[in-house]
Amino acid sequence: MDREQAFQEVWRAELLSRLVLLDQVISEQASRAALVQLRGWDATSFEKRSELLQLTRKHYIELLNQLLSDGQLPMLWSDLDPDAAANAPASTP
Repeated sequence: MDREQAFQEVWRAELLSRLVLLDQVISEQASRAALVQLRGWDATSFEKRSELLQLTRKHYIELLNQLLSDGQLPMLWSDLDPDAAANAPASTP
């Protein structure tokens, strides 16, 4: 297994574990929102957070699909490539 394949395996495992935890957080958030609505309180902030969590989950799934179909690592991993720093343009403050 070469270095890129190793990074792909690590990234895949990390995405899967994040998805599992995110699913748990989404479920807990839905329970909170339901309780707030049941009590007749304003649940707008709870619903907004639920939407953001769902959007985050969607992005994680898209990243995982990209990794599985293309075999390309997301840009997040570019800092681990020693050649990337030499080829990267200098940032200006």
